[in-house]
Amino acid sequence: MTSIQRPSRTARTLFRLRDLLAVPTGVGAAARAAVLAGLCLTAIVALQSATGIGHLASSLGSTVIVAFLLPDSAFARPRIILAGHAVSSLTGWAVAALLGPSPWAAALAVGLSIVVMQALHCMQPPAGGDPILIVGADPATAVASVAIGAVVVAAAAWLYRFGRGSVRASGS
Repeated sequence: MTSIQRPSRTARTLFRLRDLLAVPTGVGAAARAAVLAGLCLTAIVALQSATGIGHLASSLGSTVIVAFLLPDSAFARPRIILAGHAVSSLTGWAVAALLGPSPWAAALAVGLSIVVMQALHCMQPPAGGDPILIVGADPATAVASVAIGAVVVAAAAWLYRFGRGSVRASGS
């Protein structure tokens, strides 16, 4: 008679981790996304507090929703998160430098960031809000704030996708 071996403790832990990262539909998915988004935004706020950079860009709230509720979306890819926020932030900074702070400059910066993201194939819809923050605040501080947030969200999105097994060989 052959005995059935139980999975090792490590295997059981990995199975539990896989089950935690699985993305069911419905309320469970929304609850999981909410918890992960909250943890991610808390990490961003902690890093910004530690560095003295104090703006929490609202666009990052939208980005974590995409990253954790729609993890298989092209917009949830870490490369797209980083590139989209970088392009939008730099576009906002350039417009602020040329035109100064005004609602018209912010509107122009958003429009230009959409054109540039599309041209560079790095469309990140939530990043379209970055120029509004950057034109209306101290541009250097706001860009640094968005950069910290984008790096944290991209890293968390990559870990989440990796844990689910949806990271391709290219790392996106």
